[in-house]
Amino acid sequence: FVSGEVSYIDLIHPDDRSMVSQVISEAIARRGTYHIEYRIRTVEGLLHWVSERGRVTSDHAGRARWLDGLILDISEHKAAEIMIRDLAYNDPLTGLPNRRLLLDRLEHQLVASSRSGRYGALLFIDMDNFKQINDTLGHEAGDKVLNEVARRLSASVRESDTVARLGGDEFVVILDSLGDTAAAAAVEATVLGNKILGTLARPYRLGEHLCISTPSIGIAIFCGHAVRADQLLRWADAAMYQAKSAGRNRLYFHTDPPGADARIG
Repeated sequence: FVSGEVSYIDLIHPDDRSMVSQVISEAIARRGTYHIEYRIRTVEGLLHWVSERGRVTSDHAGRARWLDGLILDISEHKAAEIMIRDLAYNDPLTGLPNRRLLLDRLEHQLVASSRSGRYGALLFIDMDNFKQINDTLGHEAGDKVLNEVARRLSASVRESDTVARLGGDEFVVILDSLGDTAAAAAVEATVLGNKILGTLARPYRLGEHLCISTPSIGIAIFCGHAVRADQLLRWADAAMYQAKSAGRNRLYFHTDPPGADARIG
């Protein structure tokens, strides 16, 4: 397809060109039909999603002669699809992964940990005295604090880690590939956990008000599928409540069996 000096293939998004070429080549090879969705950038520079359906027409000898097809703009449909997916997997307030996506990523991390033999950690974070902010300044102020907590958390961890919001003032962080032993992973988790403690404990400015809400953090170390994702989350949650009971604004590790001294800081 050529329009003036612009070839249609040049309009296809660079990341999608090889996929489009492969699908059409396979259809030509089997003398069949194809359906593919991809992105194009118009000559005006606008990005659109399109749906292309086509079929290969052959001559009497079975040789492919040309393609018949139809290309439709599906940008609005694609935007609605992406919005629905975001609502299903992301927290609407902060944009972070929600519980559903968190558990999915944790399952994948457990599989990766099984293969590599490297330990990771799950951090369960609850903001201390957060209810007082909602009660005294209102829920809009509380939402601003939660968005700032999300921002600070995301900036405190590595690119490979996952930060999620479970709801309310509860956040979870998956730290991957921390060490080859549980002890080494615990040391790394303590370093990162203390970094998060210091970051989240800084005051939150809301207009004329300066608010304090420190974090209590529970940590559960994992390696492979020795424990299910939902159980691991409960262990980290229980350790977080130990941190609150011990005075808040600190880290506690889950220990097995329970009851051993798990205090870290």
